[in-house]
Amino acid sequence: MKRNILLALIAFVSILCGPLRGRDWPAFNHDNQRSCVTGEQLKPPLAESWVFKATHPPQPAWPGPAKQDYWHRQFNLRPTVTYDAAFGVVGAGDTVYFGSSADDKVYALDAATGRVRWTFFTDGPVRLAPALSGKKLYVGSDDGCVCCLSASDGSLLWKYKPSEENRIIPGNGRMISQRPIRAGLIVNEGTIYFGAGLFPNQGAWLFALNGEDGSLKWKQKVGISPQGYMLASDERLYVPTGRTGPVMFDSTTGKSLGDLASGGGAYALLSEDVLVTGPGRGAKQLAADDVKTRDKIATFGGLRMVVNGDIAYMQSESKLTAFNRSRFFNLSREKNNLSRQYEQIKKQLE
Repeated sequence: MKRNILLALIAFVSILCGPLRGRDWPAFNHDNQRSCVTGEQLKPPLAESWVFKATHPPQPAWPGPAKQDYWHRQFNLRPTVTYDAAFGVVGAGDTVYFGSSADDKVYALDAATGRVRWTFFTDGPVRLAPALSGKKLYVGSDDGCVCCLSASDGSLLWKYKPSEENRIIPGNGRMISQRPIRAGLIVNEGTIYFGAGLFPNQGAWLFALNGEDGSLKWKQKVGISPQGYMLASDERLYVPTGRTGPVMFDSTTGKSLGDLASGGGAYALLSEDVLVTGPGRGAKQLAADDVKTRDKIATFGGLRMVVNGDIAYMQSESKLTAFNRSRFFNLSREKNNLSRQYEQIKKQLE
């Protein structure tokens, strides 16, 4: 199943970046908002261009959770830290890139043929998709380092190690750094953002680096476990944490701006001023929060969502749903405002 997901992803990107000369896909799910949307227009019928068969399937960072929590009477629980079940793919021009959690390598493939152009070895599993910016490819791995590679030939341009310590610990059958890079890289106007570390009591940080030379812009210790693909707006970073809700940070200073209500999960989508996160472990998996007011707008029984203009498309375990996102969220906000007014009037009358 996981290998099939990988092959489908790479075949799909080959259609976007290959013979059709499609638009670039420089970040996981296309952009820093993880929108999964591009202006490219595909003309059916579509045909498979090629298939790249990885020698080994992905080896996720975490084992699956217990299905039942009898103490809290919760059943059929879903995992909340599944951000590396498949190899994440990015692409630009005539090249497709992905990192492997199985053989600790970064691959560059010819988008027209699937032929391997170059590979680069890291010292640990690559859990998340690389990030492209111009002629540079940025990669973080479980060895606790961020590498900047030449997108054309895979040569190492610079390497940044957040911690001077070389402590190695076991992690789901692999040996990894005590502070692995498990929060996906964000490239925004020449600055690289990422998270390092898993356990706050053992040290977890967010970093901002100069994308040109890897010099440190700022470093902020955080009381969370940064895991999954980070998101960015013009002024903020949004960091998934897996088992708890996402946390907002100022992208200029790294200062925490508070968390958002969520059932957990490593998936996130930023659509204008609404952050959709999940999937949680309960019946309502996805949560939509207003990032300005931090109000919960809605919860959905879904697993993933794509937003294109006013229309949102949601995938659940059994169906696909489309609805008018703008109208739905506006009605939800009006309901929240009425609830606040009611509570204020109620307090005044007491």
